[in-house]
Amino acid sequence: MTIPARVFVLILVVTRAAQPQTPEELAQTASHAMQQQDYATAEKAYRQFIQLSPDVAEVHSNLGVACYSQNKFPCAEEALTHALKLAPELFVPNFVLGEIRFQQGRYQEALGLLTKAVKLQPDNKEARKLYIAALVGLKQYDRSVEEYNRALEVDPNDVDSYYGLGSVYLEIGRGVIQRLADEPGYAALMRAQHYQPYEEWRALAVSAYRDAIGKLPSVPGIRVAYANLEMAQKNWDAAKSALHGELRLDMDSYAARFQLSRVALAQGLVDDGLQKLDEAVRIRPEFFRPLPDLAPDWNPAQQAAAETACAHRQSGFAADYVRSAIAAAGGHSGEAKEWAAKAEADRDEISAALQARPAPGSTESAGVNLLVHKRYEQGVQILLGVARRTELREPTKLELARALHATGRSEEMLRFFAGSKAPQTPEIHYLVGLGYKAVALEKLTHMVELAPESARAHQVLGDAYFAEQQFDEAAGEYQAAVKLEPGKQDLHYLLGSTYFKQSQFSLALGSFDRVLQLDPLNAEAYLMRGDALVQLGATQEALAPLSKSLQLNPELTRAHVLLGKVYSAQGKLDEALRHLEKAAPADKDGSVHYQLFVLYRKLNQPEKAAAALGACQELRKGAARTSLTSSPNP
Repeated sequence: MTIPARVFVLILVVTRAAQPQTPEELAQTASHAMQQQDYATAEKAYRQFIQLSPDVAEVHSNLGVACYSQNKFPCAEEALTHALKLAPELFVPNFVLGEIRFQQGRYQEALGLLTKAVKLQPDNKEARKLYIAALVGLKQYDRSVEEYNRALEVDPNDVDSYYGLGSVYLEIGRGVIQRLADEPGYAALMRAQHYQPYEEWRALAVSAYRDAIGKLPSVPGIRVAYANLEMAQKNWDAAKSALHGELRLDMDSYAARFQLSRVALAQGLVDDGLQKLDEAVRIRPEFFRPLPDLAPDWNPAQQAAAETACAHRQSGFAADYVRSAIAAAGGHSGEAKEWAAKAEADRDEISAALQARPAPGSTESAGVNLLVHKRYEQGVQILLGVARRTELREPTKLELARALHATGRSEEMLRFFAGSKAPQTPEIHYLVGLGYKAVALEKLTHMVELAPESARAHQVLGDAYFAEQQFDEAAGEYQAAVKLEPGKQDLHYLLGSTYFKQSQFSLALGSFDRVLQLDPLNAEAYLMRGDALVQLGATQEALAPLSKSLQLNPELTRAHVLLGKVYSAQGKLDEALRHLEKAAPADKDGSVHYQLFVLYRKLNQPEKAAAALGACQELRKGAARTSLTSSPNP
């Protein structure tokens, strides 16, 4: 309950002649009972008081609180409503009845009551917190953000306000992204990003990126992301083709040049790699602060070729940078640091020379020209100045959004677009949506910084990272939460689920075992333990926990899916079919029906196989849209 303790104690002094069971005595009895949290006795005394003096608003208010404290909501609503009829300006009935309406999901009614409560006691944190929560419930996100920021002006270290801001910004960002689901190409782009973290779904990510490139040919960066996937599979030609396509779209793409340098170095084309590095650093030296990992996967011959090529070049950024990578690959950390320091000095010299160039003017076109050539800081400064005088053109807003996103100035981007005309370009909305999510994580990170000993704070930030598929960061937060509260099974389960997403199945197994030590009847933990064993190839060992999960909760259809997979691998096709058919009605993405298709073919049941394949294809179409706005298991 969020009602502040001070509202419970309201001593009424009624001037009457001393007599048994006077209103004054009843008020004192009720007040004492409230202090002792004996709410039933308090309720009885308040009701007796009302029989003697029915028009005292404060007594009806306190009766409502006593009923509320016993979860007797109809009684509480009646008493609080009566109190407000007698005295509309009382804080307690406005606040408590507002809380009841909020809990009932009647946010509009709650907002009216809580607005009044905040007006009566503007410094009451509990009332203001609930008032903002009602705004959020009504999806009045702009007003809720204003209120959270106002609360932070009063108390810059208010952890709850940072939590609220982070949560609201996440909701806004998801809403913005969701509205792009029908825009050509963005569905494919977001599907690719959804599948990208999962090794087993890498082919789907590659296919979705190709689809996005075809439908969004003028959106920069997509080809670079696609090329990274191809490079991870050592598909060098596909990666090079995509990166050269990016350069045709954006001749100043430092990211494309950097990735082309990595491809060239991996193929032993060291001179080409060095050239692309030099070109990239002269376009955007800030990209190399700090130095990104070249991650060269060299064999001895390639490493020797790289050393030879660098030896025949004068010292400079590219050569020094690659020499640092060579030393690191050879295990010479001291030498690697020395070369890295030289590369950083080279980079800083290039950066200083670029910054020393005089600005080409202060017009909108001058600012755009700077952005196009990746001089983001100068260009943004000019354009924000122009925007204070006049509305920027839509193409200029797009370049500005790209620059603010590239430099991580997300909150600045949100402020700019909140104060300008609504943009029409889908890419701007996409970047703004990403900006909201980035700012959300910043606010939640600051929440953890203010409350580092709060396991709940670490969990909330971990949940946000997990929802955004940033599993390394999520694991770090859950680990911190587990360290603070090692006896909380939910935290171990969340950590295990994150390890599972990272394909660290042995670590996941340890976390789920810890959950079962704390709660031996946790069906979901048995299910995930069995799933981890299946992923580790221990299929026979997985049968026991999977069967136990169904024994505890027969609704866990995922257990049927996994048992079907295990029995199929063991050649027990009839048993596999029994489990998969039980799982089929809950199939969300077509994967179960695909397994049924394969199984029916093995069992020589062509009609059923054809029907299962058709159902699989239809379910996959529906799942594609769902994956855009949530992060379910693929």
